Amino acid sequence: MSARLAATAGALVLGIAVAGGAEAAVIQSSVNQALTATPFTVSFGGAAADYGFTAASTGNGPGAAVQTNGTAQVSSFLGSIADFSAGSSIDQNGELYSFSAFPAAATIPNSPADDYIGLAFSLSDGLHYGYAEVAGATLVAYGYESTPNATILTGASAAAVPEPASTVMFMAGAFGLAVMRRRT
Repeated sequence: MSARLAATAGALVLGIAVAGGAEAAVIQSSVNQALTATPFTVSFGGAAADYGFTAASTGNGPGAAVQTNGTAQVSSFLGSIADFSAGSSIDQNGELYSFSAFPAAATIPNSPADDYIGLAFSLSDGLHYGYAEVAGATLVAYGYESTPNATILTGASAAAVPEPASTVMFMAGAFGLAVMRRRT
């Protein structure tokens, strides 16, 4: 094998190895699940944290309720579920809310309209924050940070941009090819 071919193969293997380890921090799932009396379960960490979403009757029309199991917790204020608008920060620095377990279904306030709740759950690598979006008796979407203890914004989704490691490896490969081309 020529030195040029060996160098090119080595650069490709290194690029694939490094780029393969890059991951987006926000994991988001659009489910648009109509809720009923039977819980629709969202699990994290192989059921280490479970959220059960059900339909609920509110004074303003059909809404949603949530119950928790395992390490799952929901944003709360004075014993009730705390809700948020789109773009709100969910993290350990909540000034007006904390996180609590709700082993029995609790109604999500303002759920007849588009509404968000904060999620917190522990996995083997640490505490993760997330959100759930409901509209009436529908679980619209949920998302969480794959990086422990990282803030997430309600409604955040994974960005369709190249990961930094992928971009660096692409630039290094382009530079390597340019150097090899000059030598020949």
